[in-house]
Amino acid sequence: MTSEQPWDVRHIYTTADPRYEQYLTELREKLQRSKQAGWIQDLQHCPVSQDSGISPAVQASGWAELVIVDLHGWIGDLGPWLGTTPKAGLWLRDLPAKSWIASVIFLTGCVGGTPEFSAELDRVLTCRTTVVSHFEEACFTDRTPIDLITAVLQQAAGADAAGAYNAVDSALYNRSYLRDQAWMVDRRGPTLG
Repeated sequence: MTSEQPWDVRHIYTTADPRYEQYLTELREKLQRSKQAGWIQDLQHCPVSQDSGISPAVQASGWAELVIVDLHGWIGDLGPWLGTTPKAGLWLRDLPAKSWIASVIFLTGCVGGTPEFSAELDRVLTCRTTVVSHFEEACFTDRTPIDLITAVLQQAAGADAAGAYNAVDSALYNRSYLRDQAWMVDRRGPTLG
């Protein structure tokens, strides 16, 4: 482990779609083992059963946190949204400007890496944030997010968004030899100056 400062992790996830359960069980076990290994200082599980619970869970995150968002994502007539089911959910445009703060955000649902999501993230984030997302339809059996989250926990100090970016970028580069990936890492949010 190269990081000396452990992470604070907030895990926001749907309880309304049973297709997530196997992945969520595996991820929760991995997060618990990471906490026991000393890579996580504070682990908060934030289950969401209704779309009305998404906004409070997102806005409760803190600057030094790694936030994992295991919700559905899509782009509808009113822009990008996050939901507990694949039907609809919280429209990102309904979040107030500069209302979401975190060092790192993992958007594991579909299309979180699209330009539409990026534009809304730039509007709602309070600071430059490392965002890991999927730019196509994500698959419930894809374990890539678990591997990428583990890379950040092991290789980047808590709250180090730039270190997290480098850890994910390296992990994606190494995995690209194994199979084609639709995952990406980017820096989003307001720019300086």
